Amino acid sequence: MAFERGGPERFLPSFQLVAELFRALGADPPDVGAIAIGWLSAHIMTRRRPS
Repeated sequence: MAFERGGPERFLPSFQLVAELFRALGADPPDVGAIAIGWLSAHIMTRRRPS
């Protein structure tokens, strides 16, 4: 049911959070930062895939 009630407003704010994480970590993030970015990106992309 979440997919029926969820629209772009459910995942678009996440993009702003990931962009802020990129900015905070800089051009050469530590390993833990790079892993966090990868995990968050994968999580967001799976949430925005149409069913």
